[in-house]
Amino acid sequence: MRTKLLAVVTVALLLLFSISLTALATAVPVVKEISPNKGLDSQIVQVTIEGDKFHAKTVNVKLTKEGQPDIVATDLVFVSSEKLICSFDLRDKALGQWDLIVSNTGVFTKREKVNITYNAFTIEPTAPVITSVEPKQAYNNSIVSLVIKGTNFQNGAQVALVSGNTVIHPMNTIVVSAEEIQTQITLNGVAPGDYDVQVTNPDGRKGSLNKGFNIKQGPLALYGIEPSSAANNGTVTVTLWGYSFDKDMNIRLKQNNTVINAADADIVSTSEAKVKFNLAGANPGIYDVEVNNRKGESAKLSGAFGIVKADAVQVITPSTSESPAIDLNSQLGSIFFDFDKYNIRYDQVATLEQNLKVLEKRDPKSYIVLGGHADERGPNDYNINLSAKRAETVKKYLVSKGFDASKIIIYAYGEDYPAREGHDEESWSYNRRVDISIWETLPTKNEALKK
Repeated sequence: MRTKLLAVVTVALLLLFSISLTALATAVPVVKEISPNKGLDSQIVQVTIEGDKFHAKTVNVKLTKEGQPDIVATDLVFVSSEKLICSFDLRDKALGQWDLIVSNTGVFTKREKVNITYNAFTIEPTAPVITSVEPKQAYNNSIVSLVIKGTNFQNGAQVALVSGNTVIHPMNTIVVSAEEIQTQITLNGVAPGDYDVQVTNPDGRKGSLNKGFNIKQGPLALYGIEPSSAANNGTVTVTLWGYSFDKDMNIRLKQNNTVINAADADIVSTSEAKVKFNLAGANPGIYDVEVNNRKGESAKLSGAFGIVKADAVQVITPSTSESPAIDLNSQLGSIFFDFDKYNIRYDQVATLEQNLKVLEKRDPKSYIVLGGHADERGPNDYNINLSAKRAETVKKYLVSKGFDASKIIIYAYGEDYPAREGHDEESWSYNRRVDISIWETLPTKNEALKK
């Protein structure tokens, strides 16, 4: 009887012990939902996890992705066995889908009971943010270099100026850092007005600065004419290049008190015009080309057009004296540069091509003098060096076109001889230049200024 009682007690104790272990055993957590289930790679996001069997003291939460360090939850709050609140620091973490792991750890066994919810959370890229654009405006007859400041710029980001259906893309864009983009945009002939500045990252996300850039109507300007001479026995059609042309523009040739108005003008665009002049019986010589638009602006190409007798050679020949070849020099245009740059702007190529035609008429024994200049900003030594580089760039261009390098002379003047007095961008834009002149004999540096 005693033996039977002992056996019964033993079985009861074992059963009680088994029930106790079962009660103390840690359950596998159940995850039903995580909200929100996405966040940006620039933020710390707070999420709520709902499910069941979360352990008050031992529950842990993290995000995992193959090849990436785990993102361990912080500020974990146990609300109930069915609800958790925690935060994930997503800053600079890998984009894409992450697995959610919620685990309970056994009090005595120290073993983890793990629930893995695959692809439960997505880290998305942050859209770029634009805080400033410099400069804030430019004329529509220029190439402007913009510096865009902000955040979240990615390598390969693209820039655009947008107004309604008009989208202007840059010639080149450099993402300096996540906070800065440098880009160069051609504005020639673009409609004036306010434009949004947009930055689009390679992932497709966009940032925009509303009306961040203003394009102004540029002043009237002339920079080229073709042909540059004609006989005085009939009508000639010439092409003019410049900026801010309009259909009511007045065009004429002028020599002292002699004026030859255009007989007909076709304004092809704001930068090109086809013009007819009746030269029958006109006095031979060198004429200025002058234009006026309806805004009252005027522009002139001094000595840009030659009228010759019908039975004369159809070129204007150089002077045979030791002074500059004045007739040809008056047909040579300066080459202008952007601030702190010495590369040839594409809008200056037409002037260079026009200059080539003039230079080809010179005596091959004469000298081509290139005078480099800079605006007043920066140390004088720096500006001397910069103006020399600008002249050297033009020299390389001429040499590439077959001109004898030994006959091309460079003088660097820095900021000392401005074409326009003034302390503003309009004046500076005229002072960043290379002047070209032809000399029968090699001039001194000071003499070369007097072309």
